[in-house]
Amino acid sequence: MPIATFGFNFILPSLSLAIVSLIFKIWPLALIFIFLTASLIFFFRDPERKITFRPGCLLSPADGQIMEIKRENSRQKVSIFLSLFDVHIVRSPLEGIITAIEKRTGKKFPAFKEEASRHNRALILTIKNQQEEVELKMIVGVAARRIRCFVQPGDKVPAGFKLGLMTFGSRVEIFFPNDYSLKVTVNQKVKGGLTVLAEKELRKEK
Repeated sequence: MPIATFGFNFILPSLSLAIVSLIFKIWPLALIFIFLTASLIFFFRDPERKITFRPGCLLSPADGQIMEIKRENSRQKVSIFLSLFDVHIVRSPLEGIITAIEKRTGKKFPAFKEEASRHNRALILTIKNQQEEVELKMIVGVAARRIRCFVQPGDKVPAGFKLGLMTFGSRVEIFFPNDYSLKVTVNQKVKGGLTVLAEKELRKEK
């Protein structure tokens, strides 16, 4: 199973402690660190995805469960909660150019709470193509609270491209124009780069 490179910052120290505990025959500690290492490997898994994209669609940016769907002025918002059992790689919902990246410091509300959206540490990416602009917000919760960004302003990304990685229970929010028709419902499980979140009918040229 492929593992996200950033994950080795957590995996290797745990693995080292497991090996040391085994060498000195400290069996309880060895078992704890072996279990922790296995858990971290599972958490930082980065499975291969065959991205199938068609124009006019927005793909889910992450694995998880739809927590909230709402309209905010001229755009729609979909919030996805990522549990510890979900893959935490964040992907681009469409093809476009990264026009802005904003980092926000914040508090430590659990990622599933509404307060996390407004107050927690977050990384906000703006992706723009010829048709529209989409905003993607990566929000971390209580534990670890690290966000790793894989792109820079000016980068052109295809749909499903890996944009970043969050650690240990997170939330992703996507904001997009109102002319998209939603294809998901609250509480639905989604897969990053695979599930279609929304779609709009393309205008035919005369």
